[in-house]
Amino acid sequence: VTTCPAGTRTFVKLGEAPDDARFAETCSRLRAELGMTSTHAHIVWCSPTIDWAELAGRANPKWANGVRKRLAKAMSESSRQGQLPAFVTRAFEGIMVSEAPVQVLATTPGAGFELLRVLLFRKYLGIADTNGRNMMVSGLGADDGDGTGSSSADGPVTGVQILSVDENPSSTGQLAASAGPSLQTAQTIHSSVMGAVSAAITEHPEAVAGFIRALRGLELPLSVTVGGRLAAVHAVAPFDDTTLGVLDAGGQQPELKSLAEKLSSNPRRPVTGVKRKR
Repeated sequence: VTTCPAGTRTFVKLGEAPDDARFAETCSRLRAELGMTSTHAHIVWCSPTIDWAELAGRANPKWANGVRKRLAKAMSESSRQGQLPAFVTRAFEGIMVSEAPVQVLATTPGAGFELLRVLLFRKYLGIADTNGRNMMVSGLGADDGDGTGSSSADGPVTGVQILSVDENPSSTGQLAASAGPSLQTAQTIHSSVMGAVSAAITEHPEAVAGFIRALRGLELPLSVTVGGRLAAVHAVAPFDDTTLGVLDAGGQQPELKSLAEKLSSNPRRPVTGVKRKR
């Protein structure tokens, strides 16, 4: 792996299906294209020699049997005798968003906008289980260096980095279940943190529109779009022309506030003015 020379701290995920590993590798590349927080990622075929189940058991005895069964299943289904695909990426120094101090995350300049970009990215690519455990954050408490929380055309200037992790494709059922406008597709994120996401939309609508256009401009490979799985996702808010029209108009319009509320809402709770099917 040329971009991970000897001595580089890495993260290795073993036992995923080859298609899922390729999906994760593609997501990493696309994040880099968008200027988002990303790490070099590769797929390496390897012959496991470490007793991963025993290692898992050291961390939690309940995990060992599950790891053993999953690896055995992966080996039996592998297209290469005695080998498994390993997703290898450079290590990222940070903590899970779910473990970050809520008020620090919610009030650090630019953090809400960075989180919004990750949420939009995961929604656009149909990534499963978007919650606070599948995003890593570093640089909390930082700002642009002068304490002003300044902005550019691309959004607020910030020292915060938020990395999307555990990027697996949503199943057809998962995509259908998360078809609403909310950017949360699994366990909910703290309301104060999502409040910062909502504020990022109303305070930086031009930058949000620019990012959505960048998403729409990506050339998505078959590993991401197979079977037309994302057609319905891309046809509605927040990726449709109507949403872009609201963002482009900006200002104090009620439509912008309503959009921000819908995107940052808890999908398990109704949003004012939005009727749920019974």
